[in-house]
Amino acid sequence: LAVYNIDSATKYKGPRKKKLTNFSVITAEMLADSSFAVASWVTDDVSRNIAAQEDVAFCTGSGTNPNPKGFEIQDTVAGSQANEIALTANTITYPKLLSMMFTLGEGYRQNAVWMCNDHVLSLLSQLVDTNGRSIFNFADRPAALVGDEFTAPGAIGTVLGRPIYNLPMATSAAGTADTDRLYLSDIRRHYLILTDGGVRMDVSSEFGFATDTIGIRTIVRTDGTPWSTSTDSYRAYVWCDGINAV
Repeated sequence: LAVYNIDSATKYKGPRKKKLTNFSVITAEMLADSSFAVASWVTDDVSRNIAAQEDVAFCTGSGTNPNPKGFEIQDTVAGSQANEIALTANTITYPKLLSMMFTLGEGYRQNAVWMCNDHVLSLLSQLVDTNGRSIFNFADRPAALVGDEFTAPGAIGTVLGRPIYNLPMATSAAGTADTDRLYLSDIRRHYLILTDGGVRMDVSSEFGFATDTIGIRTIVRTDGTPWSTSTDSYRAYVWCDGINAV
């Protein structure tokens, strides 16, 4: 997979959609002789990888061409630390989750979602409330999910009644204190994604005519940037960092 910015900076100064591309080569024999649908397998695999690359870019992209600007980058901007919930000894606790919920602007709580990586997700799944009940509810429990559009495919479950999503944000080794993060965000007001018609896939048998191979090119044109930088009572997101232990 590769990312390219094809818009000239001298011609257009606004947000520019980037190209996320993949090129796969299969043989004609694979298509003719395989007992399963090779083309479908390739396209499914490429689609999953593109989705994963988009997640990484929208979370951690530097914002320097040809990369989108991920929402983690916003947290290095002067003043954005007002959105950070400080932890004690890098420990995420039930009271800290409540603090995050009520530090988020009131108008953003109804549509807020949690976002974190595998390490933080594992720690959250071990937390309990003051009555000893797990604060994490898996998506396979129908009563656990709230009734809004954020219960769509992709949510792992809920925490404090809000959907939680597993995203490959900046990750550190378990037990070290650096960049494991947890976000609570009204993502529609926190982050803006610009797309252009979804995934485009082109197939060419002429590409490898001399070698009897077929080229499959996949292209997605997209860009992303933080939408809200608010650090006052109307903040659309809050976060905590360096999460290590329960």
